Amino acid sequence: KTIQSVSRNVAESLYADQQYQKSLANLPRGAWGNGYLNLQLLHFASNNPLNQIYDPVKTIINHLAISIRKQQNGFHFNTLMSINPDMLALDKGKKESPGFSYSLADYIGSKNIAAYFGGANLGDEWQNTLSTMSNINPAYGLIIEGILNAQLNKVAGGNVSLRDDIYPLLNGEYAMVFEKSTVDGDATVYPVYKLILKNSDVNFAKVKLEKLMDGYKMLASQFAPKLKVVTLPDGTESKELVADPTKLETSTDSYKNYDINCTLITDSSFGLCYTVTDSLIVISNSLDSVKETVDLTLSPKFMLSQSQPFRQALSNLSAISDEITYVSLDNTENLLKGTPAGLLTADLLSPFEAITWIKHYFADGMSTEGYLLLK
Repeated sequence: KTIQSVSRNVAESLYADQQYQKSLANLPRGAWGNGYLNLQLLHFASNNPLNQIYDPVKTIINHLAISIRKQQNGFHFNTLMSINPDMLALDKGKKESPGFSYSLADYIGSKNIAAYFGGANLGDEWQNTLSTMSNINPAYGLIIEGILNAQLNKVAGGNVSLRDDIYPLLNGEYAMVFEKSTVDGDATVYPVYKLILKNSDVNFAKVKLEKLMDGYKMLASQFAPKLKVVTLPDGTESKELVADPTKLETSTDSYKNYDINCTLITDSSFGLCYTVTDSLIVISNSLDSVKETVDLTLSPKFMLSQSQPFRQALSNLSAISDEITYVSLDNTENLLKGTPAGLLTADLLSPFEAITWIKHYFADGMSTEGYLLLK
């Protein structure tokens, strides 16, 4: 009936809808396929529990659109999310800076990379998130910070503050890295996590990171428990697991004139290493991964920014962006092998080498542009 009504000009067609036209104007022409969703016109029954999730989303997002184009070596896709301007706490649409140029990709090795997430300023992005949540409900931002402060106290002790010790370290470009790594002499693959932050105050960063590490040691000992046998007053024995600090390996290595501080757990990939160079903060659960970044600051070779899949995927995208995500699908598949997610994605992802996408922020929304690279 709807199709008949549109055909007879009784009802307005989707093509004539202003929101739809606005979406098309911001997406590439000649697409292989298009999609459009107007969230304001999507409704559920009043008793549907989905409304508890969907109603807050409607206050933020007006409509979504996507276009996909097939190219010679992959698929190019664009998405557009129209956002209520009141929700965009940072007016990124009017900023003078042209974004960032993924400079931290120069300090990420290309061999074991599984995924890389980067942006111009982690502190700004986090404050924008808090402000956006507070625009939905003034209490939400306070609740989120309260939860994080409580968790931070568990991890690093009560002397560490989000605003005094954590936030000042985040005011610059960042890179969050996931890698696959193999234990020496073994074929075991385990995940490596690394955070790289641009830093201009070496002494300040060292003081704050040392403070965090002292608190972290208390938490880490709880992940290295030992069995303790206690004899109760009635003569019976009780067994309990207690923290065993003797299983913690704490070290400070001097590597190419930089100190790398580590707290690792014996026979485990759980741990934390960090160093501060002249311009970077590097934090990882792998000593080798920290050393790799130090090596790249001194001898730029085999780095992600110069790897063929990374450059090939980026060559199909716009040069200016606010955030970037890159996933090497082969290395990701190795990390997921044997897991339920790996079983589901192995055949689906096998034809592809990598996927990359970048984000652009405007005064009234956000656009994502990406490329799925074929092998």
